Amino acid sequence: AVFRGGLTIRTTLDRRLQGIAEEAVASTLPDTGGQFTAALVSVQPGTGAVRALVGGPGFEQAKYNIATQGVGQQPGSAFKPFVLATALEQGLSPQSTINGRGPCPFPNPGGIPDPYEAENFEGSAGGVVTLAQATHRSVNCAYVRLGLIAGLEEVAATATRMGITTPLDPVLSLPLGSKEVRPLDMAAAYATFAADGMHFSPYLVEEVLDKHGKVLFAGKTPGERAISESTARQATDVMSGVVSGGTATAARFPDGRPAAGKTGTTSDYSDAWFAGYVPQLATAVWMGSPQGNVPMRDVGGIRVTGGSYPAQIWQAFMGPALAGEPIVAFPPPPPEGRVEFLRLPGEAPPPSSTSRTGSRRTPSSTSRTRAAPAPAPSPPARPAPTPAPRPAPPPPPPPTAAPGPTTTQPPATTAPTAPPPPPPEPPTEPENPKPPGQEKKDG
Repeated sequence: AVFRGGLTIRTTLDRRLQGIAEEAVASTLPDTGGQFTAALVSVQPGTGAVRALVGGPGFEQAKYNIATQGVGQQPGSAFKPFVLATALEQGLSPQSTINGRGPCPFPNPGGIPDPYEAENFEGSAGGVVTLAQATHRSVNCAYVRLGLIAGLEEVAATATRMGITTPLDPVLSLPLGSKEVRPLDMAAAYATFAADGMHFSPYLVEEVLDKHGKVLFAGKTPGERAISESTARQATDVMSGVVSGGTATAARFPDGRPAAGKTGTTSDYSDAWFAGYVPQLATAVWMGSPQGNVPMRDVGGIRVTGGSYPAQIWQAFMGPALAGEPIVAFPPPPPEGRVEFLRLPGEAPPPSSTSRTGSRRTPSSTSRTRAAPAPAPSPPARPAPTPAPRPAPPPPPPPTAAPGPTTTQPPATTAPTAPPPPPPEPPTEPENPKPPGQEKKDG
């Protein structure tokens, strides 16, 4: 066709938004002499069209597109919404309570270390919190426990349905974001929340036409139901609190436009994320070194967390991108599911309440006890490696295109009546890095 008059190729990128994205990264990212960089991907919910993409510093510094290629980056706590969605799909309420006290050891038969011990951010104590509070404050110990109660294989399956394409082993550290993901996938997965639970595969080519205007290729694919509308709206309601008063206040809109999202920070501050959305647009921002694990403990005079530069870059893009667009509220969440105190077998019941040991229940099922195999062994702990170059990956397959700007888990223990949740508190720390022994892999 090229030799018979040529082809017309239309991409999904919006020139105005692409320019804003490049400027947001360039103007917000501190000067580190090229040591650290950022990637940004913005996806339209309801279509999957990629509207803006910044893949890193350029080929001279990184021999691959950080946003779409490579093994990915560890998302840290930005992975927690997939754990929350899994629990909500099982009929639980965001007001269910769970023990988030740290440090928190968990048996890890056959894995290293055994037991596996998680900590909250810089040793903060945590406490009994609601699932919503555990998300706002990014409480690691609550989320490792919730991952076991909901089922680690179920968590991995939820994230995959929502758009994560990299391998997700069901290890104990999975709820804390120990498995690598790509920024493109994170933007598409968060767009699934914004689209009421419908996932649309991200694409960059809208259509290809021959010289006569005949469509030879169209990139948009039909959406698929990944999570229920109810779950998506409840999770959005919870994540709105992360922006309004949790770890991502730097992402707030000056005009009060509603937004939802989640921060993420990995061990030794080597990766920092903010992924968030409004009804019209979902955007993921990653910051780190393209060369491997390089701590960001003193960048621009601060320790870099997801709530710092990544949230600022997100707002520097989303603010101008949505200028002139109507302020659209998120749909209200439906009535919440069961409010319970969640615990694993052998753990103490909540104060001043009775409880019984049982497995997870669907809304129509009765409590029952069942045995569950241990989770897949966590990878061996290892010291933080010397930054090593990531191998240049092969080019990605041609993108699809389209229109438009368990292991079975240990049984949970539930109580017929939940104890009153503690009063809301502001986040005690900016973000929760993963516990030692789960550093990002090089390469």
